[in-house]
Amino acid sequence: MKKMFYVLILLVGFSSCDSGSSMEDNNQSEGSNIHVQSFIYDDLSSEIQSQIEGAGCSFSLFEGGEDIWINGLMRINGLNELLNLVELNNPNTMLYMNDNWEFELTLNEQSDLENSSVMSGTVKLRSRSTNETKTFQAFGNCGC
Repeated sequence: MKKMFYVLILLVGFSSCDSGSSMEDNNQSEGSNIHVQSFIYDDLSSEIQSQIEGAGCSFSLFEGGEDIWINGLMRINGLNELLNLVELNNPNTMLYMNDNWEFELTLNEQSDLENSSVMSGTVKLRSRSTNETKTFQAFGNCGC
């Protein structure tokens, strides 16, 4: 009986261990089918890098965190999605879209430095096929 009790305790203990969740999991909506993953620019293929080169912006889920968005590129549900800028007349909102997704960043805070801007804001990421929306905070910078 003691053996069975110890085995049961071990099983419960192992099942409650962290399963390797990433920092991004902290910003994933419960029950949401939209999952944003971070990526490292240097790990991207040269083909993808050539599509997003140049001065621009990058954002993460945490200040100083790994990028989830670089010049319109995001990894959503495990797929790289390149979103294109949509010109708006509102300087406090950035909108990027492709056939599958709409990324709208509303700035909460912005600090202008010599050749860049540091900013934070609220992102609404919307699936254009299901209309499901995920809202989260993003931190990043834009510059030369």
